[in-house]
Amino acid sequence: MSEPSLHDSALRFFLSHQGEHLSHDRVRLLGRCVGHLSDTFGVSQRAAEDAALLALAEFEGRGQHAYIDLDRCTSFAVFVTDPDSGLRWMLTARDLAAFARQQRAPWSPAAPPVARAG
Repeated sequence: MSEPSLHDSALRFFLSHQGEHLSHDRVRLLGRCVGHLSDTFGVSQRAAEDAALLALAEFEGRGQHAYIDLDRCTSFAVFVTDPDSGLRWMLTARDLAAFARQQRAPWSPAAPPVARAG
């Protein structure tokens, strides 16, 4: 039997621990997963973050019909397609960064605090 991968372990972590935070604190859950992966597998913080972020995206995307169209994406633009409605959206890297700042959500537990424009 093979060893579980970082990705599989992160998915199992999210399944097991998703309901433990009353406020559904995504950043806290993500940070706990990163710590778990680092401790269990002895990998760097960065490797654990990457695995946890990818697993979280897969976990939260389950059952979602809309998807990111990788064939159309570039380093500067992400295309999202909703097959149910036939709608497509294009978001630039600038759009996504502005959205993340507006949400004040560092998608990585090690991300520096978001500076507010002002």
